[in-house]
Amino acid sequence: MAQKYAIIVAGGSGLRMGGEIPKQFMLLAGTPILVHTINRFLEIESIHIVLVLPKIHFSNWEDIKDTYFPNALNIEIVEGGATRFQSVRNGLSCIKSNDGLVAIHDAVRPFIQTEKILKAFDAALENGSVVLAVPSKDSIRVKKDIGNAAIARETVLLVQTPQIFRSEIHKTR
Repeated sequence: MAQKYAIIVAGGSGLRMGGEIPKQFMLLAGTPILVHTINRFLEIESIHIVLVLPKIHFSNWEDIKDTYFPNALNIEIVEGGATRFQSVRNGLSCIKSNDGLVAIHDAVRPFIQTEKILKAFDAALENGSVVLAVPSKDSIRVKKDIGNAAIARETVLLVQTPQIFRSEIHKTR
């Protein structure tokens, strides 16, 4: 059985929401959104979580960890980068196994069902990688030089997280 990892990227600043605190630290039902997200992954047996945060939020994490995860030895923190790509790359640098499965997930997506995560891990083990996606409910248009053109929504999938792959894939890059 392959070791399972979850890289939870929590680098946002919350500027688009207009809040004074980043979204991952906002409360949902009285608990930080980040806690809800981490709890989904902690339901998976023997998972190792790599939490990617800006250095300025490490103290926020320490407060959250002391309150909600005081005994969690399977959560590692790493400093994020200037972009999401760099933050994910920093998280990947913590994965030492060549025989594991790595899930990349956004910290502000707490409603993922653990069952979907487990099915995605199984699919990644079988196929090498998997991306969760849902059908579009919205009308989709492509911008053209002059005007735009409709796209049949039945042909469009919206990519979600987690995105899961075998750890050896990133070791070869």
